[in-house]
Amino acid sequence: MPLFLQWMPMFEVLFFNLLNLDLCSHRKYSLFQTIMGLLGFTAVFFIIYTTFARAFSISQGEGRLAIFGFLYLVPFRLLYKEKTSILFIITCIGWTYTLGVLSLAVQIVSTVSPGNLFYVLMVENLLFFTTIFPFSRILIPRYVFVLEHVNHIQAHWYRYLILDSTLAFLLLFTLHLTFSREAGSILKILVILLLLATIYISYFILCRVVLDVLKINQLEKAALWSLWIWTVSNRSMTSTDI
Repeated sequence: MPLFLQWMPMFEVLFFNLLNLDLCSHRKYSLFQTIMGLLGFTAVFFIIYTTFARAFSISQGEGRLAIFGFLYLVPFRLLYKEKTSILFIITCIGWTYTLGVLSLAVQIVSTVSPGNLFYVLMVENLLFFTTIFPFSRILIPRYVFVLEHVNHIQAHWYRYLILDSTLAFLLLFTLHLTFSREAGSILKILVILLLLATIYISYFILCRVVLDVLKINQLEKAALWSLWIWTVSNRSMTSTDI
């Protein structure tokens, strides 16, 4: 099997991860400088990845070293304005999305033609191009909004959000490793779909809760302000009458 074809599924996963983060973050430098910085790091990452893959006989197309994608937090921190914690969350959600797509593609192909990376690439492309827009333009911006405003509610929520997104990724990663060692089945595809649906629905619920709490806080402030104005007005009227 051509080496290029073996690497393509993971390169595609990496590309969409970088695209997601760029869409949801603010660059410190120009687009060209950002791309060159990421390409330089990718070259180093590619060498490290290849070394691990050869040393441990790891298939390049199955995403077993996806967890090392968090090394990209180093160039992300240098190239984007967001805090490390925000970049970590976006990265975590991005890897959950892309690994979920890869895992689905692997399982779908495994039920038809096990080990055929060309089919994996085709299915992966189809899944990416049908889901990338709603994911990057609807889900991630809302979750970033939650992260930016959750400290206005309760500070400890922030740590819980980081823990939640991390555990979601690790659960999917572990499930992917387990399933990729065995033959594909409809049941495994259903399990992955249910897990991804649970993760994404929890994101939307969390966003809704934070928005509602922020609205309640604004209403409370408006009510207190109105009460203060009413009190001052009454005192003024009382003084005038006297």
